[in-house]
Parts: sequence; structure tokens; C-alpha cells
Amino acid sequence: MTRLRLLALSLLVGAAPPGVEPSGSAIVAEAKAFLPVSCKASKPTCAQAGEILNGYLAELAKADACAAKACPVADIHTIFDRDHDLDKLEHALPAKARSAGGRRPFLRLSLLVVGRSGLALALSDPKANAPTRYDPPVDAPKMVELICTKYADKCARAGGILSTAGELGRKASACAKTACAFPVHEAMAISAETVTGDYLELSNEVDAYTLPIFGLVREARALIAQNMGRVSGAKLAELEGAEKDLHARVSVLSKNPGDGSAAEFDELNARGGKLVAMYQEASIGSDRTLALMADHSAAGSMRERVNAAAGRLASARAQLAMIKAKRGFGGSSAIQTSYAGTAGGGKPLLVGGDAPRAPGKVLLDRRAMPRPPPDDPDAPPIIDKKLTFLDILANTGSADDAEMVDAKRRLNLTRTIGDPSGRAKFVHTQKANDTCAIVAQQGILLAHGLLPKGDPAAQEAALAAEAKARGFYRQGTHDAYTADLLVDRGLIVAKQSKAPLETLDAAVRRGGMIIANVDARGLWGVKGPNVMGHAIVITGAEVGRFDDKTLGYYINDSGTAVVGAGRFIPIAQFKKAWDIHTRTFAEVK
Repeated sequence: MTRLRLLALSLLVGAAPPGVEPSGSAIVAEAKAFLPVSCKASKPTCAQAGEILNGYLAELAKADACAAKACPVADIHTIFDRDHDLDKLEHALPAKARSAGGRRPFLRLSLLVVGRSGLALALSDPKANAPTRYDPPVDAPKMVELICTKYADKCARAGGILSTAGELGRKASACAKTACAFPVHEAMAISAETVTGDYLELSNEVDAYTLPIFGLVREARALIAQNMGRVSGAKLAELEGAEKDLHARVSVLSKNPGDGSAAEFDELNARGGKLVAMYQEASIGSDRTLALMADHSAAGSMRERVNAAAGRLASARAQLAMIKAKRGFGGSSAIQTSYAGTAGGGKPLLVGGDAPRAPGKVLLDRRAMPRPPPDDPDAPPIIDKKLTFLDILANTGSADDAEMVDAKRRLNLTRTIGDPSGRAKFVHTQKANDTCAIVAQQGILLAHGLLPKGDPAAQEAALAAEAKARGFYRQGTHDAYTADLLVDRGLIVAKQSKAPLETLDAAVRRGGMIIANVDARGLWGVKGPNVMGHAIVITGAEVGRFDDKTLGYYINDSGTAVVGAGRFIPIAQFKKAWDIHTRTFAEVK
């Protein structure tokens, strides 16, 4: 065990709590006065409470004696051990028999014991360490009392964290024994994310040793993650089975689209809509499991299966859209979104649009698929200035990658994938320093027609509040939750983490919009030792017309003062920003 770890644990069991008088007369008096209260609250445990009080007082007397005259280190260690045994007994008392008015007087007496024992240990051997242990259920309440002793204004918050963590642990344990519905698990997962954020804020504000409190939070998170993984895995298996049947029927119909009736199409469409809802549960459940777990291997495997399911679901949607177009079923070209939509009765559909109508002139319903990008659209300028033909020729050999790609594009030696110009309008400079992923999702929702036109800053704030309430966002967006606002709205998303650039490139070449998490230092030319995690949207790519090599990506970057709308990043520069971070991206199917 490292010296730092030993020092941290010695703070738990051996350091005098600052702000507590060494004599501790007030603490001793409060503990003695509390004994009758404890006995009145629980007569069966009255004798036990008396033994706990007398035990603490006896160990305090020993610690005081050793603090006045050096004792053997082994004797002082015995005081620490005995104190911990008493803490366990205190923890076993009924709640009303161990606390009053939000305070636990016996534990405050325990804090005094370890404080005086710490002084005694320093007198006996300044280099000696207190005994080490890690027992969150017993030690966390003691640390809350330490915080309450030192920081009266943070006492209620610390107690609230402890209470929430304990309640989550109990609920998760119950759901582990008796199956609970997915919304129950999800509500617990959201609470776990919230209480984790509360703990992190508290730990940054106090210098008390708070790790045992986080121990309870972490244990609750782990149990919730196990439950969530089990429930989401079952839903994913159900989805995988249902997809096979849908695919078989859609494939038959797509080979002879004229054979299917409007009623059959409606039935398959409605069935696909139910699968979208199943996909949402499996996908977000997988992400919550990943975010909550310490060991990500199982959740990572589930994510691979979710991605495969997303691909099959998107394929079925595309086939149904084709059938719809050929048969002349309803739809409106004015609606440009991949959201499935609902029927008049509110039932989910895989392909949205109006009610079926008689065959006639047909326009593909854009709620079935995102609008396909132009074959070779105009892209935003790479070098925004006029150049002579000789300058352009000279720049084809430039050491500056941006100049080189710009020259080749002007000479028609490259082609553009995606629609960086059309998508450049879907970004604005983020208003908070941690909402990059929120703004990235905002841009994609706007591009798919899933947000009404309005003030971008107001939309960003509303989406941030929504994401926070859903547990997706707090002081930034966890990589696992990238694009989950999109999934929540019915978009089909595939995600990758620790992906090589080649995997990202293959997704970009499919022409959709990609949210990528990168190190902004590589994009902004910022020097510094710390990674600057940042989410951007890749809106297109420039590739060689003859060798088909990727020369760079067009991005919407909300983190720059001058909005990075359709900004071109050479591939070598992007690779630096990609490789040094988590290599995580989300692709809308």
C-alpha cells in the first residue's frame, strides 16, 4: 500500500478533527445526555447503548493517557481497533436509538477518541501509521459527523448524500432479489448519477476525509449497474429476436412491394415502432450500465450488440421507406427528420408520415431516413481568399496541409462527402463551458427537424436541463451518454469507444452526422499538460478523387468564439486530437 494511501487512511482513523477541542468536554457531555434519549427510543437496545457509551469513554481515557505520556505503538493501535468495534455496534443500533436531530452523538465521541489517539501515536512514533481499514457502511456516517463538526453549512448536504446512497443501496438490493421494471432501475441510475455529482462537489469544498462516503455511493452504483445490465440485456435479447421476424417479413415484401397491402404495411410499421421503443430501452440501459460500472467489459459487449441491433433496425426502416415510396403511401417531403413518429392514436411507428393514401405521385417521407447528402456538394472554404492559378499549383505541394487540400479541391482533384455547407447552420457558440455535447446534439436535432426554430441559447439551456434531469449531463456529458438525447427522441444511434480512426472514417464516409469526442488542444492549437475533452460534430470529409484517401474532416465546433461552422481540419491534425482522447463517437443511422 502506498504511503499516500496510508496517510489518507490515517486521516480517517488517526488525525485529530480540526475544530474539535482536545478536551472534548462538550462532546462528552452531549454523548452522556443522549443515552437516556437512546434508551427511550429503543428499550431493548438500552443496555447496548450504555455499553457503547462506556466503551468510548474508556478508550478516550486511554488515548488521553497515551497523549500525555508515550505508550507503545501496539497499545495505541489497540485503541483504534477497539474504537472501530464500537463504531460497528453503534451502526447496529436502531436509527432512532443512535441519532437525534440529525446528529449522532456517540459517533462524535468516537471522533474525539481517534483524534486523541492520533496525537498519542505522533508522540509515541512520528513515523508510525494508524491501522488501515475500509468499511464504508460504518465509517461513512462518522465522516458525515466530522463534516458537520467542521462545516455546519454543509452538514445537511453531507447527510443527504449519505441518506440517498443508503436508500439506493437498499432499493437496488431489493430489485436484485425481486425483478423491478426498467423505469425503476432507470430512476435509481439517475439518482446515482445525481448523488455522485453532489458528492464530488462536496468533496471539493471540504478538507475532511470523505472517501468512505463515496464508498457507499460506489457500492450503490455497482449494484444498480448490475441490475440495469441484467434488465437491459433481457430487453436486448427480446429486441434481437423480434428483429429477425420483422426483417424476414419486410425482406419478402421489399422483393415484391406491389404485393403488400396498406394494412400489412401499417402492421409492419407499427411493429417496427415497438422495436424502436425496445431499442431505446436497451441502448440507454447499456449506456447507464457503462457509466455506472467500474468494470466496463460486460457493458462494452452489450454496446456491440446494441449497435448491431441499431443497424438492423435502420435497415428495416429503409426498406419500409422504399416500399412506402413505391406504393404511394402517405408522407411529406417537407418533413426532414429520421424520427419514426406516431400514428394518430399515439402508437409508435418505424416510418412516420400521413395515413396511407391511394397510389399516385410519391415523395419519400424524410421521417423515414435522414436526407441523403448531395453527391458532391459545395463545401465551406478551406482557405478563404482569392488565389492565382500559379498560387494554387504551388500550394499542391505546400507543407501546410490545409493549403494543400484547398489547392487540390480547387483543381477538382478531391470530392466532398457529406454536406458540410448545408449542416454548417446547425451550430452556435456554446454558452456554458461544459455544454459542448449538448450543443452537438442540438445541431443534429435541428438538422433532423426535431427541434422547433428558436433562440439557440435558449434551446441549449433547455436541452441541458433536460439532459441533467435524465442523468446524462452534469458538469459535462459522460462519454457513455453521448447522443442519448437523440435516442430519447427516437433516433437510431450506433456508438463506438476506443475506436481506431479507420472505424470513425468508415462512419463519416456513410455521409451522416457524427458526434466525436476529441482533445480540443489538437483542434485549437492550445498547449498544456491536461487533455481538453470536447465534443464536435463531423459534417463531412474531403477525399482524394483518384486515390480515395481521406484528406480531412469538416466539423461544427461550438467551443470557439468565432463559430466553427464547417471548419476543415486536416487528417493529421484531427488524428492528434482523436488518438489522445477516448476515441468515442456516435453515428446517427
